Amino acid sequence: MSLALLTACQTAVTPKSITEEGTRSTHTLREEPHRAAVCVARNIDEYKHGFTARIRQGVAPVLVEVHVRADEVLALAQFLILGEGSTAVIWTTRNTLYSSDQLIAAMIAGC
Repeated sequence: MSLALLTACQTAVTPKSITEEGTRSTHTLREEPHRAAVCVARNIDEYKHGFTARIRQGVAPVLVEVHVRADEVLALAQFLILGEGSTAVIWTTRNTLYSSDQLIAAMIAGC
C-alpha cells in the first residue's frame, strides 16, 4: 500500500517525463558545467516569475543538472563538458503560461 502511495505522489512531471515529452534544445556556454549550473540557477532566482532552481548531480555523461520549477518541473538543464566551457541540453515542458524561448534566454544569459 505504501508503495502505491509513493508512486501516486510521483505522477507529476518529473525530469524523466520532461525528457520524454518535452522540447529539447542545445546551447554552448562559456562556463564549465558546474559554474554554468550555478549561473543558470542564479539567473532563475533573478528572473522573478515565481520559479525556483535546484542544482543536482547528473548521471554520466551529464555532470550536473538544474531543475527549474514553479508548481511542477518546467525546465531541466543538463550540463556536459565541452572544451573550456560546456554544453547545456535544456528540456522544456509545453506549458502555455510562459514562453520557452524567453525562459531559456533568461536561464543561459551570461553563462
